[in-house]
Amino acid sequence: MTFKSYLYKETLELIRTYKLLIISIIGLLFAFTTPVITYFLPKILESQIDGPIDFSTYILSNQTTSIQSFFGDLYEIMGLFIIIFSVKLIIDEFKSRRIVIPFTIGINLKAMVISKYLVYIIYTNIIVIMSIIINYTYSGVVFNDFSTSISMTFNGTLGFLLFLDYHITLVFLMSILTKNTFSVITTTLLSYYVLPSFLGLFSVIKFGPYHLLDSLILVPMTTCFQYSIFLTISGILVMLGLCMTFIKNFELK
Repeated sequence: MTFKSYLYKETLELIRTYKLLIISIIGLLFAFTTPVITYFLPKILESQIDGPIDFSTYILSNQTTSIQSFFGDLYEIMGLFIIIFSVKLIIDEFKSRRIVIPFTIGINLKAMVISKYLVYIIYTNIIVIMSIIINYTYSGVVFNDFSTSISMTFNGTLGFLLFLDYHITLVFLMSILTKNTFSVITTTLLSYYVLPSFLGLFSVIKFGPYHLLDSLILVPMTTCFQYSIFLTISGILVMLGLCMTFIKNFELK
């Protein structure tokens, strides 16, 4: 079985289980609704309160705030679904015992794992990028404002994708190490949601995957951000190496 065949098989599996469809729907839903909500929120609040209160002076409503809000939705909700779906990719192989099929029939565990990883990373990243492009364009149309920096939107996109890919890789590594759904989900979600807030309390920590989340508020690329990109990519490669090492050891048992 060639590596191309593994990639094709995993693509069909993602399509068959509707994972990509669900992630795409979530991305499109927030891409289109966030600008509308951002636009009408001040007006709705004004209609509910008597008196000459202009909420637009308190709640900024423009393309930039719409994109920032959308990035928040990507991180809090869409990222959660992407991570939860990734947990099943390896765990189900262990639970169904497909992972221990005799190698005499041509099953290559390393090829299987890396194909699952690449297919999932590639398609989810494409969906995220397309959602951001749609949101950027639609926000500009709704507010008749395209002043938001494309470079800073790119920084936010790159930061979120690397942060997300880092945790997808963590899911694969923990799945191989523990083979337990609860352990994988607990470890990954603590790293994804809790650690960023915890490490944010220590101003001395300025580099690494968790610093990438600062880019979601649409800021220029800094030296700290560049170092964080390097460290995050390095972390992803190290975890992939560990995945291949532990799979190899598993094959030899």
